[in-house]
Amino acid sequence: MNINKQPTDKNIVEASNMMAQSIQNPITSQMQPSKLTTKRRIGEEMDKIINAAHFQKQFRKDTNDPLAKLFYYDKNKAMKMCYDTELGYANGTCVKNNKEYAAKLVFSGKHRPNHVQMIKMTLEGHDGKIIYHVAILIKTLLGIRYVSHANGKHLEISWDHKQKSQCPRTLEPLLFAVMNDKQVRWRKKDWRVMRKKWTAIKNKLY
Repeated sequence: MNINKQPTDKNIVEASNMMAQSIQNPITSQMQPSKLTTKRRIGEEMDKIINAAHFQKQFRKDTNDPLAKLFYYDKNKAMKMCYDTELGYANGTCVKNNKEYAAKLVFSGKHRPNHVQMIKMTLEGHDGKIIYHVAILIKTLLGIRYVSHANGKHLEISWDHKQKSQCPRTLEPLLFAVMNDKQVRWRKKDWRVMRKKWTAIKNKLY
């Protein structure tokens, strides 16, 4: 499949079928505990990509967050990442993608450098595996927002809900510089306040 072309829904369905068929290969299937489980998860992700508008609407309803966003800016990339993840390949580009997106937020003037904070964290996945991920926290008048713009998928939700639904096991700040080496990061006191709340939630869950 040419990943430079925008896929149609038909292309996505066909790609999903090909992915499912390729899992029958005994070599790749050894990487997963269940071929049926893998095919089901890929199918679910393909459904989200095809019906992204519907899932965003449902996502806002389920999270009670009218500002929540869930869409795919690169469907081919999202499909490939879904497939690779289920096969155990670590080919994600969350560091590069989110760093570029955070820089755009600052360059555009939409957010001040000290309102944007990149974070690195570990999360527990749906299969119990520990996932390493880099994302963004943004201070707004309505509270802290969690943003992940990587691997073809954009997710934005309130940080409070993110912690309740999938609280990070570990959480650390990442610093980088844009705009004449001006650092993009929160003030230390803001980070301490947020981290204290996160620690309290994490200790209750784990």
